Amino acid sequence: MIKPKHPAIILAIFLIFSSFSGAVLAQELNCANVKEIVKIVAGEPTLHSITGPETETKSTILKQYKALRTFWATDDKMTEQYIEYNKNSHAYSYQAYVLSEGTPGKEGIRIMERAFNSCLGKEWFLKTELDEEEDTVYYLKNPATYVVLKMWRSEDDIFIECYNDKKNGDECVTGDCDSYFGSRHYFTEDIYNGTFLDGSLTGVGRIAWYRLKMGYEGSFIGNQIAGYGTMYYNGDKVLNKGLYFKGDPATIDTAKYTCQYGNCSTGFGLKVIKGGFYVGNFKDSLYEGLGELVMNKTFFYGYFEKNQINGKGIFITATGDYVFATYAKGRAVGNYEKDYTDKTSREANVDGRGSMFDAENILIESGVWNNGDFKQYTDVVYLDTKNFAKALKDFYAYGKTSYKEIRGVQDKKLQSLNIEFYKSKVSFLNSFETNISADSRRHYYVTIDLSGKNIDKLKGTDLYNKYYNYLNKALGSRWRTNKDDGLANAQKSTAQIELENIFDKSKTISLSLERGSVRMEIH
Repeated sequence: MIKPKHPAIILAIFLIFSSFSGAVLAQELNCANVKEIVKIVAGEPTLHSITGPETETKSTILKQYKALRTFWATDDKMTEQYIEYNKNSHAYSYQAYVLSEGTPGKEGIRIMERAFNSCLGKEWFLKTELDEEEDTVYYLKNPATYVVLKMWRSEDDIFIECYNDKKNGDECVTGDCDSYFGSRHYFTEDIYNGTFLDGSLTGVGRIAWYRLKMGYEGSFIGNQIAGYGTMYYNGDKVLNKGLYFKGDPATIDTAKYTCQYGNCSTGFGLKVIKGGFYVGNFKDSLYEGLGELVMNKTFFYGYFEKNQINGKGIFITATGDYVFATYAKGRAVGNYEKDYTDKTSREANVDGRGSMFDAENILIESGVWNNGDFKQYTDVVYLDTKNFAKALKDFYAYGKTSYKEIRGVQDKKLQSLNIEFYKSKVSFLNSFETNISADSRRHYYVTIDLSGKNIDKLKGTDLYNKYYNYLNKALGSRWRTNKDDGLANAQKSTAQIELENIFDKSKTISLSLERGSVRMEIH
């Protein structure tokens, strides 16, 4: 994990945020037992060695077993512990609670947190959040083992859960954290938003270090801070702004075209050249491997071979547009994507064929670019696809206000059952019956009957395949396929495809075929 390099500042911050005052707990912890349980949770996902016989529970999702170890110095009626198995997540956790003994809940849980903190040692750090009742939930987390100790209160009783979170430890929250824009949340509660290349923090982004209360925004190369950027403290207070090399502030002489930092022979270095500089990997004094080339207010992050751009790369133009492409001997090859500052994008091939997409990554137009001129396709299938895409955009625009403008009369029978269901005043493509519904969280969505009264299975298959192709061409690369049964046929009379927007997972579009009926849902 990337860390900033301001030793004096970091040390001071660490001392402030790691200090705590000890307190005596009415129900004392047994530190040896706590450490043993934590060690088992770290290395044994099923917790088999401390799992006793199953106990009764009314839940169909959770199973509970007697725990053979206890956190407490004495095991009495004031405490209880058990092993819990969640059938949905297939995860085991150690659960415990202690009943109040005259200590108010808010004070008691603070004492409990400090007692666990004192017992576990420096390698653990504390994260807090508020629950629905505005009470503080405490998390003690160990980055080395991915073990989490969670503490919260219900009335004046204190509950503790200990579990291994390695499976969800470092998570790509939104976007594409391989070779595009994305947002990654780390087990350490650090957060990075920006570009990636082959999974590494490469390009331009912003990282926030949770425990240090510091942040950095600027250039990265292979998970290292390198290039222009700004270091922040406490959100937006600027600590330093300028050039960085391996996380440290750097100053270059632009008049000397030489290696000014690191190893520019065979290693990682920074070399000033006419019009800019190169920072990254070298071999035999040539650019080789991952690096950044800054020239004339443009930036390239990617792979080099013998001083030539060769492999995946991210090019940032002087106007701030991003181009994601693959290169061979300095020339872009195959498909590329260009993301503009107004959030529109072009997905194309270097031969000129491609499509433009709006900020929702829904098709605007397709055609061929030739020396700056654009010629739009004119065939019937393309024009139908374009109309289909426009209808999707129209309904997403209505969705911003929960479809209030186009909701018709609510179905009274369903209303009596506390179900919201409306016939839309606007039909999809001005042709198909469209309804608006609300789920249990009052999120509104659209259901479209694309087959009308057709119940002919063969016709249904053809309809499904037609709209399947429309959907795939109308949505750009920012839509991820969650499920795809492929094209339907006589032997496959049911099929479904579902796509999800990678930057807003609440936005999904699904198309389904069942018993000759073709339906689409827009969320």
